[in-house]
Formats: sequence, structure tokens, C-alpha cells
Amino acid sequence: MAVQGAGVIVSSHDLAEAERCSRAALLAEGRVVASGTPDEIARDTSGTAFLLSGADARRLQESVDRTAGVIASYPQGASLRIVADPEAAAALDALANANNLNFSRAAMRLEDAVLAFSKQS
Repeated sequence: MAVQGAGVIVSSHDLAEAERCSRAALLAEGRVVASGTPDEIARDTSGTAFLLSGADARRLQESVDRTAGVIASYPQGASLRIVADPEAAAALDALANANNLNFSRAAMRLEDAVLAFSKQS
């Protein structure tokens, strides 16, 4: 129906599904906290996404989660995806270096934005 020009409203907790929508709105406690295209929401979020990769990167999840400024971390393949305040980058980079892992900034996704907004609520 949307292809034919009809407006379609979808309510979903499935963020992969929501990323396919042309526009999205994030709600927290009944209030809209962000709206726009999924890419706009992800880009305009205050958090930053990082990727910790290398042999056994996922084993450091507890240490990562205890790092000041980290909002959340979750597995992404063999790597660990991290959503954090930008100020956490130096501590996370030091943790990566101490464990011979790669640490890089990643593009924010809608899922990352939701995690960052959940911290603000």
C-alpha cells in the first residue's frame, strides 16, 4: 500500500523493521523523543557508536559495560558494538590497546539511537 502512495503507520519494537520505514518516531513514556528518517534519528543522537574487534573481543563486555560513559554494548558478529558518550572513547581505546584489540568509531544505527535515548529517559 505504501508503494501506491498510501500512508501506513506501523507500531513495532522490531528496530530492523523500523529501519525500513521512510519516517520513524521514538516514544518514551508516551512522549515523542525523536522523529525523522531512521538515518536522521541515528545521526542526531547524542551517543556515539564504536566497534571493538579482534580475537575474543566479546569477552570484554563486562569490562566495557563498567567503563564510565558507556550506555550499552552488544555482540555484533565476533565483535562488540558499543554505544557510549563521546568522552568514553579514550578509556575504551586504552582497554582495546591493553588487550590487543581494534577499536574504531562506527556509524550510528537506529538501534543505537534507541539505547542512547533510553539513557536520557
